Amino acid sequence: MADTTQSAPPKILAKVKGEIHSLDVDPAGRRIALVHGGSENYQSNVFAPTGASVSIISIPDGKTSDVNVAGDPSAVAWAPDGSSLAVQNPTKWLLVDRQSAETTAEVVRPNKGDRPCFLAGMTVRGILGWCSAVGEMVTVRENGRPQVLVKPKGVRPFAGTVSVAVDNVKP
Repeated sequence: MADTTQSAPPKILAKVKGEIHSLDVDPAGRRIALVHGGSENYQSNVFAPTGASVSIISIPDGKTSDVNVAGDPSAVAWAPDGSSLAVQNPTKWLLVDRQSAETTAEVVRPNKGDRPCFLAGMTVRGILGWCSAVGEMVTVRENGRPQVLVKPKGVRPFAGTVSVAVDNVKP
């Protein structure tokens, strides 16, 4: 991981083991959460690294801390207030407290069109998912049931990635 905000050559923030599979910068811009390492594994055409790790890197000083999560993590997303992370594994989305690094909640990862939905981000209202098999955006709240936010009309869009930016304004 490198800091390129200065006009000088990039400064290495930290070194991590293996490939980086997913990363997200916290809302304050002070920490990076990332999934790294492990070995590539494709299950039903859905990427799920086996044995990957989740780490948090402090941008100001490069200090790295590991987050213990169940299963094989493949994606991370910060909560809008920076207090927790959503972590995706092959079967669940986990909510992990940033301070204690403990899992505080989990929901079954939704499936649409016989394929799991991908972690896309978090809002104050829940975890956001991109269901590429059917082209839907869903949100999952405490009850664990996905609610469709966006559904395509007509032909299903091609599979792809989704980038989500959210604010921390409470409803």
